Amino acid sequence: MFFLPIFFTYTGLRTSIGGLDTWADWGLCLAIVATASIAKLGGGYLAARRSGFDHPQSAIMITTPALRHYLKRTALVGSSGIGVDGAGPEAAARTRG
Repeated sequence: MFFLPIFFTYTGLRTSIGGLDTWADWGLCLAIVATASIAKLGGGYLAARRSGFDHPQSAIMITTPALRHYLKRTALVGSSGIGVDGAGPEAAARTRG
């Protein structure tokens, strides 16, 4: 469980979308992201509703962890570019590929 966030951080920082050259590639990417988002949000919403929460509470429960994740990732990527934790601009450039 400890290494799971490290894996996703490492993988996310090494991801390059430069290989998406055609509209078909972008369409496939959009379809994958939409399917994953609907599955995550829909599954969380349904689980919250089955647990007895009403609609507004269920909506809050599915959006809050997602926002926290995006803020943490933004802070991580941003801090690597300004030299926090010993990672200067050169290290950030190497990390991004």
